[in-house]
Amino acid sequence: NDHNDDVCITVIKDIISQKTNTDSHLAYAMWGYILQRQGKFEDAVEKYQTAIDAADKSHQEFPSAHNDLAYLLARLEKYDDAIEHYKTATNSKFAPAYFGWGWILYYQENYEGAIENCTKAIELDSTFTSAYIGLGYIFSAQGKHNDAVGKLQEALKIEPENADAYASWGKVLVGQGKYDVAIEKYLKSIELDPEIIGEIGYDLNEALVEREYEGADETYQKITELDPQNT
Repeated sequence: NDHNDDVCITVIKDIISQKTNTDSHLAYAMWGYILQRQGKFEDAVEKYQTAIDAADKSHQEFPSAHNDLAYLLARLEKYDDAIEHYKTATNSKFAPAYFGWGWILYYQENYEGAIENCTKAIELDSTFTSAYIGLGYIFSAQGKHNDAVGKLQEALKIEPENADAYASWGKVLVGQGKYDVAIEKYLKSIELDPEIIGEIGYDLNEALVEREYEGADETYQKITELDPQNT
């Protein structure tokens, strides 16, 4: 909550004020994270950049800060700047940066580049489920639905209760015209994470429309039971 954030920021400022402290880059990065969580993206960008500058001054690599900054820049649609920071983070073999870079390439419809980066992320960290899910999205966009499902199944082997993987699987199944099974996957994702309904509601509705709303009442009743607050 806001009170806890204020307490944390007070502590962070105290750490930064200690001139002999060699961890000020970590403090600035934490400050950036708090601002990011509050939705103050421009302010968060400033703090992450300060964290990077502090790390450079003390000759320390800080790939996670470059990665977090890149994510925010992408959210602000500053894609070229974001990619530069992702590239810097990948110099330290930081798997999430390859994934983030790949995700920008996916949205730019550079699917081969996106596949290359997500695959590199998995090579560096074979348990990085987001990269498998990313590959699922990319293969689905290419019409390679079986390959997409295979990657999503790999993600679920690593993390059986990953709601994003089930939601992505539902989207792939909609692309295949398998609406009944797609609805099952969407409901499973909502069961695991009720808040995901805000992200998949449109896709779930599309599946119901294609079925001419057959079973819609039963489906929405299940959603009501799983997430009564957002129904």
